[in-house]
Amino acid sequence: MDKRAVIRTVLQGGRPPYVPWEFGFTKEAREKLEGHFGAGRLADALQCHMMGVGAHEQLMEDAGNDHVRDIFGVTWDRSVDKDIGTPVGLVLPEPSLRGFSMPLDAHRKVFNGMDKALADRPDLFRLFAFGFSLYERAWTLRGMENLMLDFIEHPDFVYELFEVITDHNVAIIKEAVTYDIDAVIFGDDWGSSTACRWARGCGGNSSSPASSACIQPSATPANSS
Repeated sequence: MDKRAVIRTVLQGGRPPYVPWEFGFTKEAREKLEGHFGAGRLADALQCHMMGVGAHEQLMEDAGNDHVRDIFGVTWDRSVDKDIGTPVGLVLPEPSLRGFSMPLDAHRKVFNGMDKALADRPDLFRLFAFGFSLYERAWTLRGMENLMLDFIEHPDFVYELFEVITDHNVAIIKEAVTYDIDAVIFGDDWGSSTACRWARGCGGNSSSPASSACIQPSATPANSS
C-alpha cells in the first residue's frame, strides 16, 4: 500500500497500516531544515504523504523591495511575513466592481506542468490548493475594515463581489478536477478561535451559499472512484 492509498484508507474510514503524516513549513523553518538535511533532500528525509499542486505562489510576481503582486492586483509586503505578507493599498477603493474583472486566464497558469508533477509522484495523495478562496479574496481586494463595513452599509455589493469571486473559483475548480487529483483544499479564515467575524443577518451570510457552490464541483471530481 503506497502513501496515497494510506491517506485514502483513512478518509474512507478504514484502518490504515500506520498513522500517516504531513508537514508544512514557513519559509524560515524550511530554510533551517534544508540547512540541516541538505538542499533538495528535505522530501526524502521527511517522507510526507501528500503533495500540493495549484500553489498560490504561482500567482505572484516580484514587485521589488520585499513586495510581490498577485494576479488580482493586490500588492503584498513581505518584509516581515516572508510567506504571505500584508496587503498594501486597495484594488477596490470603493464598494463597486466598475473597471474590475477576475483574472481567469492568468489563474490558469497553475495548471502549467501539473500533469508532469503528478506523474512524477504517483505514490502521493494529491491536494489542489485553493487559498484565499472567498472571504479572504474579498477583503484583500477591498480591505478588511472596508469589507466589514460593507456587510452593513453595502450588502448588495458584498453579494455581487462574492458572486464574482465564486464564479471565478468554480471555473478553476472544474478544470482542476479533470486532473488526477484526490482533493481540493480551501483556505478561507472566517473568524477567530472563538467566533465568526459576522453575526447572523449580516451580509457575510452570502458566504455560505457561495462556499457551497465552490465545494460542490470539487466533491464530485471526474476521476472519483
